[in-house]
Amino acid sequence: YRSTADYMAYLAYPCHKQPTNEYIYYAVSSLGWSDQKSLFLIVGCQDNTNVTVIPKGTVTLPTDAQDSSSNTISVSAGESHSLILHAMQTLMIYVPYVDLTASKIISDQPLTVVSGHEASRVPAGTFDA
Repeated sequence: YRSTADYMAYLAYPCHKQPTNEYIYYAVSSLGWSDQKSLFLIVGCQDNTNVTVIPKGTVTLPTDAQDSSSNTISVSAGESHSLILHAMQTLMIYVPYVDLTASKIISDQPLTVVSGHEASRVPAGTFDA
């Protein structure tokens, strides 16, 4: 017998306010194999947070993060795109065949940034047995 409590999970996203006007984050991922995606998740900690994303590979981003039917824009490596996130609002950025490591995220309020890859090869060139 298992109670439903056995299947519960909790994840806390750290949001630490620092005495600064600018927060800078970097994604850490890897180059995977096949069409597995390199990705990072941005979580807003406070309302009206100005966020600028500078990806290391071409990504597709919403023109307006507040509108679920917003048009999208293709942002090339090294270009920037700015948007606003609110508390607990999320933005997932992902792309296959590209390593998004060192993509830069700049904000005027604290964020939580989680990055990774669906499947990576560590060290490069290795595969699961």
